[in-house]
Parts: sequence; structure tokens; C-alpha cells
Amino acid sequence: MFSIASFPVEIIQGIVEEADTRDQLSLARCSRTFNRLATMSLYRNVMLESMHNTVRYCKSVLSAPAKAKLLRVLGIIHSPTSSSNDHLISYLDLIARVLQTTTNLRSLSIVSLPAIMPLLAACPLPNLQDANVPAHNGLFAFLTSYPRDNLRSLTATAHDLASSAITLPGRVVLPHLRCFRGQASLAADILPGSQVEDVALLWPYDAHISDSLRMPPFSSLAASCVPVKWLTCVFARAEQGLLDACAASGAARNIQRLVITTRVKSEDSTPVLYNVISSTLDSFSVLAHLFLHSIVLDGIMPAQIEQQGQMIREWGQRQPTLKIVFLGEYLTWAWTPPDVWFPTHQGQRQDIEDAIVEWSECAYREGKISKSHYNFAQKDRRPKLSSD
Repeated sequence: MFSIASFPVEIIQGIVEEADTRDQLSLARCSRTFNRLATMSLYRNVMLESMHNTVRYCKSVLSAPAKAKLLRVLGIIHSPTSSSNDHLISYLDLIARVLQTTTNLRSLSIVSLPAIMPLLAACPLPNLQDANVPAHNGLFAFLTSYPRDNLRSLTATAHDLASSAITLPGRVVLPHLRCFRGQASLAADILPGSQVEDVALLWPYDAHISDSLRMPPFSSLAASCVPVKWLTCVFARAEQGLLDACAASGAARNIQRLVITTRVKSEDSTPVLYNVISSTLDSFSVLAHLFLHSIVLDGIMPAQIEQQGQMIREWGQRQPTLKIVFLGEYLTWAWTPPDVWFPTHQGQRQDIEDAIVEWSECAYREGKISKSHYNFAQKDRRPKLSSD
């Protein structure tokens, strides 16, 4: 009689890996081979979304230590629901005991449990490559109590105002770190001497950022062993001093992708952000991609498309390496040969799409764009013109 359990192990493994969690649990009951492969898959990548599931998983691993060696990716993506402090302590201790027994963990995401940070210092995690942890007391001990030489990516973000300007008591050596995302106040103790190329810096929620917090993070970018190529800045306001500091430190000259996001989205701040970019653009000598996520595009008209186009063409002339400018959440200007900046629309904003269509008609009549660009802008909404 035909039986799927008689298939070669390679085929069975492929079936197991493509199945979702519920199907894997069902397949585990089909045969010993299915059970073994399903167990390996289920315990390899684990995402826990509730305290109940986390407790069950931890107890299962501690009752069979061999399962801990299977773990490669662990994410705990829920906040504690218990109001009892004793219950929370025992819960965090249970998680820490599992982490102390695993030796093959590659990725850890545990951002919702800042209170666990002091316990993580006792976890060797020799093969950890990607850590997403809270910027909280215990972060320094976690990074220094055991060698973290394999760590490639570190995310350390604050969850409250008190932790948003956290600093470390000393320098941290992470020789193979490639990506850092976290509070700007941590940069001075993490970036120097590292191999970081991708950096995202988050400033406190204060509306006015003191001068003492501006320069050190950017000086740290310049002190990295390799040039930082991708920079994301997230702060309360688009302050001139931040990008001025980036230029003054020398970090700007290596940045190829710059992302600016402010926590305050306002139509009044849009011209200010344009001016900030214009005044510092010459310092970014190899900039190719510019993303301005906080630009507000409300009630946009064809005339505004043309005005933005003039500004971006000026930026492109000043900075020949610039190829893409992303405005807000919907509008992207891309450079196309031989020398044309052309807007495209992403999303559900019908007003922006209509404005681009009307702008393209006017731009074509004035000879600013080709027929192919015009036809692309129409997107089947108008009769196509014959090709050039």
C-alpha cells in the first residue's frame, strides 16, 4: 500500500519545512522520521506570542535538554500580563534558564521584556549573530560578560523616556558588528572600532536636543573601522544641528543611503526639512538614495509636483551620485538617463496619482520629458502616444 512515510528522507524533510506549525504537529504523528524532522523544525525557529505559550515551551525544553541544541531563532514578542512581581521574576528566570542551555542560538528578539536584561548577562550564547534587546539596565553586562565576537547585528531601543538617553559605563568591543540600530546615546561606546556599515540612530523624545547629544554619535560613525554607508536618523524634530554635526564629523562623506524620520509630522516642518537637506547636501559626496519619511503630502497639485521636481533637479546637479529621492510615504523621484528626474507613486493616494498624470502632460508639452516617460505616467489612463 502506498505510504508517504516511505518517501526518501530528503522529500519528507521538504514536506515538513514547507508545512505550517499545525500541519507539522499532525505530520509528527505519521512516522518516526516525520516525528524527528518535525521536532527539529518546530524547535529551530520559535516565536512566542503569549506568557502561556512561553511557559509551556520553556518547560518542554528544560525537560529535554537536547531540544535546546536545536534552537536557532527565538522571538518573545509579548509583554508580561502578570501583575505579581514574584510571578514575573519566576517567569523571567524560566526564560533565562533556557537561554543558558542553548548553544546554537543565532537570533534573539526579546524587546518586550526589559526586566530580563540583568539575567541575560549569565547566558553565554556563543553563536549569537543577531540580537534585538531593550536599551535597559543590564545591556552593558550582556554585551561584555561573555565574548560576543559573532554578533553581526544589534538592535537596542528604549521603551520609555527614562531609557531614551541611556549610556554605557564603558566601551564595548564587537569586532564583527555590521548593523547597529538603537539609541543615539549608545553609539559612542559601540561603534568605534567596529565594522558597522548600516546604522540607525534614535534620539530621545524631547523636542529640543541638547548639543551634548549631537556630535558624539556622528563622531562615532567616523571612528568606525569601515565607512558607514547607510544611515537612518529618527528624532523628535528635523533639527539643523544633527545633519550639520554629521557633516562636521566627516561621517557624511561615506554615506550612500540617508533616511530621515521625525516623530513630529507637520506640514509646517516640511519646508524646514527641505532646507536642512539643501544646506548640508554638498557634504554627502557619494549619496545615492535619500528617504524623507516625514514629508507631509496633503492635497498635492501638479504645480507642487513641478516645484518639487525643480528642487530635486537642483539637488541632482549638486550631487551627481543621487539617484532616488523618496518623499513621505507615497512619492518617489528617480533619476533616469540621460538627465531626467521622474516621479512615481506608490500606495492608494489617488490625488498624487492624478497630479502626476496632469504634470506629465504639461511636462511633455514643454519638452521636459520624453514620450516614453509620458506614457509611463499615464498608466493606461490616457491613449498612448507613438514611440519616439
